[in-house]
Amino acid sequence: MYNTDYGKFKFEKQANRNTISVGDYMRIDPAQKGLADIFVKVVAADITKDKGGNVTAFSFQFRTLEGHVEVGEITFSAKTMTDKQGNSFLHFMIESTSQIDPAVGQLISGISDNIRNQQMDTWSQTMGNVLKITGGEKKQSDVYVETYENYEEGGQSNDFKPINDNPNTIGKPIKFPKKTEQRDLPATPPKKG
Repeated sequence: MYNTDYGKFKFEKQANRNTISVGDYMRIDPAQKGLADIFVKVVAADITKDKGGNVTAFSFQFRTLEGHVEVGEITFSAKTMTDKQGNSFLHFMIESTSQIDPAVGQLISGISDNIRNQQMDTWSQTMGNVLKITGGEKKQSDVYVETYENYEEGGQSNDFKPINDNPNTIGKPIKFPKKTEQRDLPATPPKKG
């Protein structure tokens, strides 16, 4: 479901073959020449089942490993819901937060819009995969983006306050975003299959 034209996920270490568990490691091949594979660790894995044992919701969170130039976390979650007319639907959400190394941020500042657009296309392809796997149709699919300044002063970030006692977060914004935007997400599956 998570494989797109921009990257392929593969378990590097997996505790249980048929499920994602806290402590598992995944390798992401970015599918672009010159880019090294990225490794992420599963830091949260929650599955909710009904009385019959059917999965009704899940949430999986991945974090980049220490030393990566972009400290990041991403959560994929879904839950089945029913509207007022009794129709069932799947609410699928991707929440991603990242803080790029200031030096790297300066290097890519001229191409950051292109990188952001590729990331949006990645999420669109993931949503397209969800539609393909479930056989459903898109009712709504959009993206909301907050962009913060990314610089350091005296060795301390001016954008995020570190949260040291919670391994599932990279920090908390301490000021308003520099830019916000919301747009429709086409939910189109990958072109390469």
